[in-house]
Amino acid sequence: MLISESYRKELTEQHKNDEDWGTGPKINIIQICHWMYMNKVKRVLDYGCGKGENLQWFLPISVSNYDPAVPEWSADPKPEDYLLCTDVLEHVEPDYIENVVKHLVSKFKKKAFVTIALQEARITLPGGRNAHLIIKSSEWWIELIKKHAFIEQLEFSRNLPSSKFNHEDIVLVLRKLK
Repeated sequence: MLISESYRKELTEQHKNDEDWGTGPKINIIQICHWMYMNKVKRVLDYGCGKGENLQWFLPISVSNYDPAVPEWSADPKPEDYLLCTDVLEHVEPDYIENVVKHLVSKFKKKAFVTIALQEARITLPGGRNAHLIIKSSEWWIELIKKHAFIEQLEFSRNLPSSKFNHEDIVLVLRKLK
């Protein structure tokens, strides 16, 4: 199981009530574009795509969308050569994170670009809890992901000091384990 029915409903409500919720990568778009250019990506699976509307505006590529909380994108996707998963894993219910990481790894053939926030979100879900359900250290995330994929590249991303929000991510490029 990847998501509980109650959480799926809560996220679906959040998508309906907040026009900015799930609108795609913003903070790491330059890194994403560079990664796609360097890998000659023509098609990508946007895993946890939210509204699934921004990526095609930034990049001249074909995009497959997957998000279990958005009815039009909730069907289990076919694997693609490349996968993008930005600001998603920290939103997963803790009881299902292992299943979600296994599922994510099963959905790319060559490489995946993954970002994970390491702090609380600015948003509270309709049920009253913070939108980032898993707040763990970079070491915790790395150990989890290393069980299922090879980490080809690891970077840390932080907002500029002038930003009004403190935002720190880990940025990972993954390959399949051999």
